[in-house]
Amino acid sequence: MSEKLIDKVVEEALKEEEKGEEEVVEEAGMIRVTRQAKMARLSGGLAMQMAKKNNDPMYNKAMKAKKLFMGMKKKIMQKYGMKGKAAARKAVSK
Repeated sequence: MSEKLIDKVVEEALKEEEKGEEEVVEEAGMIRVTRQAKMARLSGGLAMQMAKKNNDPMYNKAMKAKKLFMGMKKKIMQKYGMKGKAAARKAVSK
């Protein structure tokens, strides 16, 4: 990825964002994200894209770990999913 393209993506993502604290707006179900948080997310995503493009062995290990995690999460959801949903409904209704 060229540096100009990366700069363009970063600027577009941050264009309308102003500096400030994260703010939770419960009625709309939205979270306002700070400029620093957006930069952290974007830089992490772009780093992963670059690692994938360069066929980095650490990227391959990370993807294997992610697949293992998702598989275990699926098994946990099969075992505890209904109890989790019931607890979530109870927490939301309060």
